[in-house]
Amino acid sequence: MSRNTALRLLLAAICAVAVLLGFGQLVQLSVEQGDRRRAATRERQAAAWRCALPAASLERSDCRAALP
Repeated sequence: MSRNTALRLLLAAICAVAVLLGFGQLVQLSVEQGDRRRAATRERQAAAWRCALPAASLERSDCRAALP
C-alpha cells in the first residue's frame, strides 16, 4: 500500500468519525428540544386547566389572558 493511499484512508476515516459525531450531537439536541417542547405543553395545559376552575367568567378570562 502506498503512502498516498494510506493517507487517503486515514483522512476518510477521520471524516467518517467526524460525521458520526456530528450526527450524534444533532440527534441529542433534537431529543432535548422535544423534551423541552413537551414540558412547555404540559405546563400550558396545566395552567389552562387551572384557569377553568374559577367560577366567575371574568376571572377565567383574566386567567386565560395571562397564559403564555
